[in-house]
Amino acid sequence: MSAAYMPIIILAILMIFLISIATGILNRKSKIFSYVKTQWLLIGYVSVLIISVALYFFIPHESSSGESIAVKDIPDLYMEAGNGTLLDIDSRYIANKWEYNYENDSLTLNAHYMEEANGVSTYIQKRDDSTDKIEVIYYRTPTILAGGIDITDRFPPLDIDLSADVLTYENNDPVDVEFIGYKKEFPFTQHTGEKLEGWMETTYRHRGKEIVLLRIPQDLNMEYEPQMDVQFVEW
Repeated sequence: MSAAYMPIIILAILMIFLISIATGILNRKSKIFSYVKTQWLLIGYVSVLIISVALYFFIPHESSSGESIAVKDIPDLYMEAGNGTLLDIDSRYIANKWEYNYENDSLTLNAHYMEEANGVSTYIQKRDDSTDKIEVIYYRTPTILAGGIDITDRFPPLDIDLSADVLTYENNDPVDVEFIGYKKEFPFTQHTGEKLEGWMETTYRHRGKEIVLLRIPQDLNMEYEPQMDVQFVEW
C-alpha cells in the first residue's frame, strides 16, 4: 500500500473511534452524563481538527508540475518539417546535436529501439556547401499531462552514435512512471472560474514527438531498412 494514503487511513480510523465513543455516551440514559457527553463531543471535534492539521504535514506535497506550458505554443515538428521551417524553430526543442567528419561514400542508418522500432521520423537534407561533415539534429517536443505538468524529463531521450559507416539510433530501457494527482473539487471551483479537470479528460494534453534531421554532403549515398520512416527534403 502506498505511503501517500496512510495519513488518510489513520484519520479515518481515528474518526471511527471518536464516533464510537460519542455514540456510546449518547446511548446512556442517565442525566448525569448529559454534561459529560457534551464535553466528549466537543473534545472529540477539537481533537479531529488538531490531528487533521498535524497529518496534513505528512501528506506528500512534492510536485512535478514545474513551469506550466501552453500546448498551443508547442510546434508541430512534422508540420515544420513539411513547411521547410524545421531549422527555424526555437532551440529549446533541440534535445541534442552531433557533428561528424565523414569521408566515406555511403552511410547506413540502423535503428535499435526497445519498444517502438519505427517511432522516430528521419528527414535528410543534402547540403549545398562542399563540406564533408554530417550534422545530426535531434528534435523533441514535451509530453504534457492534464494540468500542464511537463513529464518529458522522465523519459530517456534518443541516443545516436556513429561507428564506421553506420549511424545507429538507440533508445534506453523503458521506464514506468506513476503519478498521484490532487485537484480542487467542484464546490471550490464553481465560484472561482477555474476549469475542473475530471476523470473524463484525456490524460495527455500533448504527446511529445521526436524527429531526427540529417544534413549530409551532396554526394553521400544513404542506406536504411525499408520500414524506417525516412524522407528526403529540399529546403
